[in-house]
Amino acid sequence: MITIACVLRSGGDYDTDYVRRLHEGIFANLSMPYRFVCLSDVDVPCERVPLVHGWPSWWSKMELFKLRGAVLYFDLDTVIIGSVDQLATHMLNTQNSLIMLRGFYRQDQCSGILGWNVDVSRIFDRFYGECANGAKFKQKSNKPYAFVGLQHFRGDQEWLAYYLKNVDNWLSVTMAQDIMPGIYSYKVDIRQKGRIPHDAKIICFHGRPRPAELFVNHELRKYWCKRVTSVSGLG
Repeated sequence: MITIACVLRSGGDYDTDYVRRLHEGIFANLSMPYRFVCLSDVDVPCERVPLVHGWPSWWSKMELFKLRGAVLYFDLDTVIIGSVDQLATHMLNTQNSLIMLRGFYRQDQCSGILGWNVDVSRIFDRFYGECANGAKFKQKSNKPYAFVGLQHFRGDQEWLAYYLKNVDNWLSVTMAQDIMPGIYSYKVDIRQKGRIPHDAKIICFHGRPRPAELFVNHELRKYWCKRVTSVSGLG
């Protein structure tokens, strides 16, 4: 069985409603059995895996790497509008590969979608070890930086890209878009063109606006506001 995961750290822009809506999107668009979990420091409307380290903002995502595969992770500002069976099936059938999201601007490795089917705890152990050995989090322009030695990293995906390239290349990296077509950016592919691509399955928001901030008559709201009351644990 595959584990679908998300992370909700209190004190940010997201709340438990984002967890509910992501779970509803998965329920409607994943046909295989799955376990849905949220790593969080607050009560959530699904199975909760407690966050234990208190790392700020997106740095809490590093605790994901304690989960054993097969795992498929989505950022909370992701809207699922079509079948994700192809992506989940790939995760179940592939080992020693880390799935990441290809950035929509620089084509870089991003952590809005992550997946693995292998023990990746050594990634967590490395980050935890660096934090325990003096890494500092510092707020800069409303974004928490992690300072590790003489280097600083602006976010979890920047540290992860550095780790995969310079520290430990035991995992090959595959881009989610190369596994399953239909992954689009709201800002790049929809807002500028005024329509949802016909083959869209996953819409990534990555910044403002958030899904909840869409205009009332926006086409995407029928997916964002759809209620699925039969999901176990959701009412």
